[in-house]
Amino acid sequence: LPATTQATREAMPKQKGQKPKKSLAEYLVAGGISGMVARTCVAPIERVKILYQIQRGTPQNVSYVSMVPRLVREEGVLSLWKGNTAAVIRVIPYTAIQFASYEFYKDFFRDVQPKALTSIISGSCAGLTAV
Repeated sequence: LPATTQATREAMPKQKGQKPKKSLAEYLVAGGISGMVARTCVAPIERVKILYQIQRGTPQNVSYVSMVPRLVREEGVLSLWKGNTAAVIRVIPYTAIQFASYEFYKDFFRDVQPKALTSIISGSCAGLTAV
């Protein structure tokens, strides 16, 4: 996707109901932010899951649900997000590239019928590009 300036966007003829195209940078930023937010939202679940997997073989054998209050009591609420910074640093470039690639491929395959197939092909190509 070529980066466009504001002046170029304003000069583009607007068809009824058509939104102006966004730049590559806008897609990259939007993808990075969405990845950061998503990873931060699931961080507590991931942290408890990892601790549960580590503890399964020990004599204590605590249930998954009882680990959350114990973890908060012993280490504090913020411990649920321990290690999230490294995960966010890893996920931001991946989701940014995947998001921008999807938009590129969606435009590239816009003439493919049916439209659902356009989404499937674009998503597949974006996933390959991001990896």
